[in-house]
Amino acid sequence: MSNRDMTIQPHTVTPDALDAATTVIIDARDDLAYFEVAYAKAAHAYNEDAAELAIGQRILMARSDAGTNDAARRAYADRESIAERANLARLGDELLAAEISVIRAKKELAKALDNRRLLEAIMRLDENSREDYAA
Repeated sequence: MSNRDMTIQPHTVTPDALDAATTVIIDARDDLAYFEVAYAKAAHAYNEDAAELAIGQRILMARSDAGTNDAARRAYADRESIAERANLARLGDELLAAEISVIRAKKELAKALDNRRLLEAIMRLDENSREDYAA
């Protein structure tokens, strides 16, 4: 048996397969950009709401009916800002969901890029194999 008989024949990659892989990469990049914008918007909303809540609590603590000591003033501000704190928690959940979406989109893009590199490597191996076989 000659060495040529033992050569593993590589898979052939068509230009259509490479085009399809490129399309997947483009779509993955679009998805990532969309989720990064959504994350930036969620982060902005969360930070803005957190700042407003902090200011609002300081204003509440400054009221005369808040009490005379720091603990009483803080408790009063907490009671009076329950709805705002619940909204901030909701925004925090949305921010976390947006961050998860960005991570998933990055993973999908990495997979698409890896697949494209694999197809290109197979194509190069196929070309090299044909050249070696012809020689």
